[in-house]
Amino acid sequence: MTDTLASAARTRLENLLCAMESAEHVIIALLARERQALRAGCRLAANAVHVRVNEGARLYLNTITAAKASLSTLEPVLPDAPQVLESRRAAFGAILRIELATLAAIRLAADCANDSPADDDRAEPIAFAF
Repeated sequence: MTDTLASAARTRLENLLCAMESAEHVIIALLARERQALRAGCRLAANAVHVRVNEGARLYLNTITAAKASLSTLEPVLPDAPQVLESRRAAFGAILRIELATLAAIRLAADCANDSPADDDRAEPIAFAF
């Protein structure tokens, strides 16, 4: 009975880790697509992808919530389950910080590119009084 319970708990933990990993991959892939769109000068496409990034973040938060809810049943059988899940979450957090910093730099560069002198052709001329 105990072996069956431990096996079921390990399977549940592996499934939770797999769900977390899948959500992480979705977020990272979408952030890469958003960066690519910004680099190509496609601000509208980048904004559309950003909406999907938010959806990916919700997916990830749902997996974290499910994992936390499962800890009460996993921990008695697998005492290291909280540490395993926290380690996974912390590792992704470190990667996500880098990804978001890179995205922020690319957004800033895209904003600066939009403010370039080439935009002066579309702006109203400045009248000088001599």
